Amino acid sequence: MITKYILTRRRNRIVSREIQWFDWSQKAIEVRRNLNKVVINSPKLSIPKAPKQSKSERFKNLPFSEYHNKLVASLYDNNREYTILKQQAEKSAHELKIRQLALARKHRELSKKNRMLKQVAKRIVISTTKHKNYHTIYSNNRYEIIKSVMFTMNKQLPEVLPTYKCISLFPPNATTACLLFVNSKAA
Repeated sequence: MITKYILTRRRNRIVSREIQWFDWSQKAIEVRRNLNKVVINSPKLSIPKAPKQSKSERFKNLPFSEYHNKLVASLYDNNREYTILKQQAEKSAHELKIRQLALARKHRELSKKNRMLKQVAKRIVISTTKHKNYHTIYSNNRYEIIKSVMFTMNKQLPEVLPTYKCISLFPPNATTACLLFVNSKAA
């Protein structure tokens, strides 16, 4: 093995580097040259080959090919009715989702409105002979408007609801009624 030092440039600086290599003898060089010329003769074994099939034939012979062909035919078929049916199903599912979101939003807004009304609104309670609070309505209208509506309801409710007893108005956060209409026919 021969060791030699050479000068090289590294990061704009001149440095010395140690290089080692093997010094071949003349006999070793000759052997190496003759090694490339040596031909090793060995008998080749004949491997029987099956006739080569085309790619499409090989796919047709695979066990899953029939099922695969049916799947591909159902997905990529030029069947117009199938594509229209698929598009309509996607469209109806999308519209259904939009309707559900709109309905949920409407319910949220109504519940928020009802909560606000219950806190600050006037309460109208319809009573029957069987139930004290048969139906409750909340309103933010003025007393005059509510009074006129209650007056007309008092006339119409006995015809619709045979067990109707009275209709009363409660101011916000009150337990006693400030206005009461009683069914005169029930007395």
